[in-house]
Amino acid sequence: MFKQWKIQHFPREENSIADSLAKSVRTKSLGLRLFEDPP
Repeated sequence: MFKQWKIQHFPREENSIADSLAKSVRTKSLGLRLFEDPP
């Protein structure tokens, strides 16, 4: 299957888009969301 893999940590401060998306999942109902521009 996978011959090589890597884990890398990015602090929230350096990845604000992913942090915003993660917060929106916790606070809103689940379902399909489409974004034309990142939150």
